[in-house]
Amino acid sequence: MNFNAGPIPGEHASHAVLWTKQSFEGDLKIEYEYTRLDTMMAVTSVNILYIQATGLGTEESPEDIFLSTTTREEPYMSSYYMNMNSLHISYATTGPNRALYVSSRRYPAKTLEDFGEGTQIHPIYEDIDLFKPGETYQITTIKEGNLLTFTVERNGETHSFEWDTSAFPLVTEGRVGFRHMWARSSKYKNIRIYEKN
Repeated sequence: MNFNAGPIPGEHASHAVLWTKQSFEGDLKIEYEYTRLDTMMAVTSVNILYIQATGLGTEESPEDIFLSTTTREEPYMSSYYMNMNSLHISYATTGPNRALYVSSRRYPAKTLEDFGEGTQIHPIYEDIDLFKPGETYQITTIKEGNLLTFTVERNGETHSFEWDTSAFPLVTEGRVGFRHMWARSSKYKNIRIYEKN
């Protein structure tokens, strides 16, 4: 599956998010092959994996995120991190001032200003020389209790990133989503999602 965001950097309507129809409970393993298709580096833009996203359980943000899709017709980032319970992993990051990092967050933010540090799960992994255009990587993400791991494999080399999420409330169920910020394009293959028995 080739998944393409809109073409205009800086335009929030050019973001794109693809959700699973199914909602998943408990501990999860998410696997897929990922190939970056775009070559953009000059503009800040990331790929995001959303893990077990639900709404906040309010009238404006019901738990089933499919009941609030009209509020995200323009997929502005804040409409997600202000109105969802979810884990988030950023990867394949680009930008003129800061790029090539892998990081994790826990939604929701308490305020718009709180997003930066208030949702951040440390550590942030900097200068990660992966996800080069045209190269295929096997990605495996495991959420088991308060431990979140993101493993990237290619040509026998394995890179693992790990976060302890215990400083935040546990995420227990919801949909899995793939987000591309503006002008990003990637190929996904053999997506598999497992619930732990």
